Amino acid sequence: MKNRINGSGSKQCLRKNLPVKRSVTIFVFFLCSYYYAQSGSVDSLLHRLTDAKGTEKVKILSDLCWEYRYSSVDSSLLFGHKALKLAETLNYPAGIAQTCNDLGVVYMMKGDYDLAVKLFYRALMWRKELNDSTGIAAVLNKIGMIHKERGRLDSALACFISALDIYEKIRHTQGIAHMLNNVAVVYMLQQNYDSALEYFFKSLKIKEKQKDDYGISGTLLNIGNIFYYKRSYRNAIPYLLSGIEYAKKVNELLYIGQGLNNIGSCYLELQVYDTALQYLTEALPIRLQLQDKKGEASTLINLANCYLHLKHFLKAEQYMSDALKMAQEIGAKQEIMNAHLNLSLLYNTTGEQEKAYEEHIEYSAMRDSILNEERNNQIASMQVRYETEKKEKEIAVQKLQISHQQLALNRRKVEVIFLSGIILLLFFSGFLFYRQQRLKRRHLREVALMEQKDIHMRAMVEGEEHERRRLAGDLHDGLGQMLSTLKMNVSSVLPDNGAVPPEEKEKTLNLIDEACNELRSVSHNLMPATLIKAGLIPALHEIIEKINHTGNLQVILITHGLEKRMDNSKEINIYRIIQELLNNGLKHSGATEIIVQLTRDERELTVTVEDNGKGFDVPAAGEASGIGWKNILSRIAFLKGAVNVDSQPGKGTTVAMDVPL
Repeated sequence: MKNRINGSGSKQCLRKNLPVKRSVTIFVFFLCSYYYAQSGSVDSLLHRLTDAKGTEKVKILSDLCWEYRYSSVDSSLLFGHKALKLAETLNYPAGIAQTCNDLGVVYMMKGDYDLAVKLFYRALMWRKELNDSTGIAAVLNKIGMIHKERGRLDSALACFISALDIYEKIRHTQGIAHMLNNVAVVYMLQQNYDSALEYFFKSLKIKEKQKDDYGISGTLLNIGNIFYYKRSYRNAIPYLLSGIEYAKKVNELLYIGQGLNNIGSCYLELQVYDTALQYLTEALPIRLQLQDKKGEASTLINLANCYLHLKHFLKAEQYMSDALKMAQEIGAKQEIMNAHLNLSLLYNTTGEQEKAYEEHIEYSAMRDSILNEERNNQIASMQVRYETEKKEKEIAVQKLQISHQQLALNRRKVEVIFLSGIILLLFFSGFLFYRQQRLKRRHLREVALMEQKDIHMRAMVEGEEHERRRLAGDLHDGLGQMLSTLKMNVSSVLPDNGAVPPEEKEKTLNLIDEACNELRSVSHNLMPATLIKAGLIPALHEIIEKINHTGNLQVILITHGLEKRMDNSKEINIYRIIQELLNNGLKHSGATEIIVQLTRDERELTVTVEDNGKGFDVPAAGEASGIGWKNILSRIAFLKGAVNVDSQPGKGTTVAMDVPL
């Protein structure tokens, strides 16, 4: 059994005294276990494909999907989808799992994370069906990588640690090394550099023993990146160069291109622009060859910075514009933000203040989108700075004109300018104070309104749960006792002398038993005893087991960090939300698979419910949502949580919720 390994990801770092962000790549490994070994070159595989049949043909098509992942993405996807279709036709679980895995990797490289994660979850389901521990860990690793790319670092860390636990249990040394690397990457992104270095060196030690040139290359490059973030650029360069040498041994173009880019970034920080230009120019064609558009955009930004410092402004503008266009095409927000920022700096250097102002506005908007923080004063600050520079120029011209005038007149004009400045400053300070007070009053009104709304919502939700509990008790203790008594009475009243046929008597008693069972089911749905006694996770397992038992729908439950119970009210409301979403999936979605994932950390609980159903148009369905969805929203609001719905017709539905703890 062989493993498929690759690295991807990016991270930006600020220079100490120049507001320009460099593009530095983080190397995250994903270990893809699969059941059949790579078998020769592409030509050999194509030759064997002609006569191949059955599962052997699935294996060859999947190998071709993997082999073409760098050289031709279109060909890779073509062979991958053919393999998946054939594996499904043959009902070949191992082939379905592996092909979903490989296709997910290709879509992940393209930046299509939504489609990639759906394929990975499907692969995870089959890996569990096959009881393939190595495969389960590998898929969890890749799901963690997507969380990392989307900025959900806590969720990514949970997936990586889960994969690490599995690899340690089965003593999978290569997997342990890669997961140590990926845990270190998350610490790096969280700027916990000392912990990151500790895990990287642990990973490097294992990889050196295994003589794993792929792994050694990526880990050395990551260690170089940490020294870059610590602004120890001269210490970073030797590790990066060493990582590139190992990548060349295995002809790993992706690592070579990324390593060259990162060395160029180091020399940019050291202001050795000619050397930086040399490495970046060498990196660009490699990234073009790999169709790594995100990496290409990053290298173009760094090249533009070189030309900017070398005062080749036209080249700098062209490279930066190309980088912006490419980043916008693939939706790479970090690169879009960096491109706008660098264009603003370029235009400011060339004296094109209007363009500089416009680019800075775009940069500010994108930065707010990425960080999800209010930075409205940034635009105002930019405008004030622009107006101040303009005013200073006017003052300089005035000083030059009045330098030949009488000293007394000159003094009076200076006094007027000084007094005007004080008045303007006082006016501006008063305006800011007034605006701050108005915002404060508005905030207090909003807080009061939210408190009233919260009280009303709490009463409504608690009242509903109280009524459910009361009704469940009444049904069980009242009507349930009556039905039991009725059964005994009917049994005693109907004689055994043959006046009533035995089958009629048995039929009557069976009907009473069915009514009792239905009553118990209704009472349980109103208030599950397992939820009250054992907690949220056992109750979810119970309801999911019932759904899976029908055979119409497969529900998968993934949890992390929920060993301890939460507040009873939170557990009940989260259970009701998931119950309603599962009911919607059963009734409306047409799905065959639903994945429920709960991840808990110190601050919040993240709940994700994803199905592969027919999906719907979210904006169009906004006002048409039914009572069930309104109940979901009211419970989320009661929990002070946030919800996001991602769905398109034909592409399934994902509902993600964050509930503060």
